[in-house]
Amino acid sequence: MHTTQENRISLMPMDLELYGNLVDLKSSAEKYYPDLQKILSNPKTMNHLKYMAHLNEGGWTIDQVQEREKKWKEGQRKGTDLHFLVHLKESGAVAGTCGFKHIDLMHKTAEFGLIVHYPFWGKGAAAECHLLALEYGFSKLDLHKIRFETFVTNVRMRRFYENIGIQLESIAKEALFEDGHFVDNAVYVLFDRDWPCIKEKLQEKFRGQFQQGNPPATL
Repeated sequence: MHTTQENRISLMPMDLELYGNLVDLKSSAEKYYPDLQKILSNPKTMNHLKYMAHLNEGGWTIDQVQEREKKWKEGQRKGTDLHFLVHLKESGAVAGTCGFKHIDLMHKTAEFGLIVHYPFWGKGAAAECHLLALEYGFSKLDLHKIRFETFVTNVRMRRFYENIGIQLESIAKEALFEDGHFVDNAVYVLFDRDWPCIKEKLQEKFRGQFQQGNPPATL
């Protein structure tokens, strides 16, 4: 792929939307900032991301949310980031945020991350976010390798990846500083050649969670 600026703009338009059965991934909009503020400030949702939750200051302010989204949009215009808000399909409620950062179309790599608000855990939202975004990453962005990072203490997220076959690549020792001490980061990777198999497992996981019942319609 010849990575011109035109390529990046066409592959990562600011109005890109991805549609699923339970959730839709849509570009950020200011009217949803209060919802995002609640999610990013919630201690349970941000339990393994306390270093970015501003909990000591009482949580995020709207101005901080606005600045966060501004940086994501700047990265998307440059072709290095691809950012979405996660909306429940039925109600339109914001259930979280996800996206790619450190996108390198020349070397075909990127890092994927997501934050799903705790009322929607285990109900299919995270599984379908991965399905929608990773399919776009491999089929449209032509990525070869996608990384995922989480604290070694985030057992729930690590189990999610390991149960569907995403491989642990390394442990980054003392990678981040939180609660007065350094924390190790677990780095997982997924290659394009393994995506068809992982996709099937994700689809199976999503079907199982979705059939158990839909998540709450609102926050």
